[in-house]
Amino acid sequence: MLAIALGRIGISYNDFIALTPFEFNKIYDSWYKWQEQMMRERWEQTRFIAMTNITPHSRKKLKATDIIRFPWDVEKKQKNSDTKKSTRERFEALKNIIN
Repeated sequence: MLAIALGRIGISYNDFIALTPFEFNKIYDSWYKWQEQMMRERWEQTRFIAMTNITPHSRKKLKATDIIRFPWDVEKKQKNSDTKKSTRERFEALKNIIN
């Protein structure tokens, strides 16, 4: 943990010693999410550059996912498909499950 805190995150030794494990865990989680977001942004930029380079030579209109699909593209699609439009029938079915 010390190597991650000092070497990767950039926390000073004195600050690291003063942290509780809970506090360090929160800092690490936030840092890790930021690193993951930065990595995704770099890949998204790369895909966009590839798409703009290929588009003039393609006969069909390209989407970014036609170039390459990333795991987070699938996650987004699943999240969007999980949300169903509310209907009276759906409400009644859910009400019957609860009762």
